Amino acid sequence: HIGNAASFYCIGDIEEAFNSIELYSEVCTQYGDELDWINLYNILGVVYIHNKDFEKAKETIKKSIKLAKKLKQYNMVSNGYSNLSHIYMTEENFPKALEMAKLGLEMAKLHKPETPILELRVKLNIAKSYIGLEELDASKSLIDEMIHSPILESFIREKSHCYELQGAWYTKKKLYKEAFESYTYAKTLIDEYNDVNLLKTIQEERCKLCELMNDVHLGYIVQKEYIALMQEIIDREL
Repeated sequence: HIGNAASFYCIGDIEEAFNSIELYSEVCTQYGDELDWINLYNILGVVYIHNKDFEKAKETIKKSIKLAKKLKQYNMVSNGYSNLSHIYMTEENFPKALEMAKLGLEMAKLHKPETPILELRVKLNIAKSYIGLEELDASKSLIDEMIHSPILESFIREKSHCYELQGAWYTKKKLYKEAFESYTYAKTLIDEYNDVNLLKTIQEERCKLCELMNDVHLGYIVQKEYIALMQEIIDREL
């Protein structure tokens, strides 16, 4: 059930994600141990984030972190800090977002066996926090390191996130053509996963860049794609 919930969430099928969470919650309440409750807190935190209920999300994720530390489940602790970092970035509290991401990296390094993708997922948040803080040299160094990592060939969603970040970095540097190319490549990578949440973010940035480049024809094409995506998201969420 928890695997189904996470998978349905990633492909944007929120109704099925909720159904799986409800089923998991029923089983967890009756038979669950502490590890099961960590999983429940984790997935509930993600749903609260999706619903923009950030206070409930923080409260739930902190419960998950506390329990995961007790059980020395450092991968889950790291994931919890990553989710907190994401919330603080959404609130544009970039110093706090960076603090949480760095804690997440510390926890990822404690996880055994060593898991490079776990560390890379936290580094994505660190790099994004640096961009928010206008520390562009620090973010560029991390982005370049991640984009050239061979492990990304097996993790397409994370690879897409890297190019999304590269696009954000180019935008900050006012290199709009390069930014558009990075976002377009990120979109190409994630299209096959139909991750509508990530696609929405990427398409919004591509629309803004068309305006900044004063490319009306390209903007018309991208805007049509964006409208179709928004309609799909609305249909799914109804």
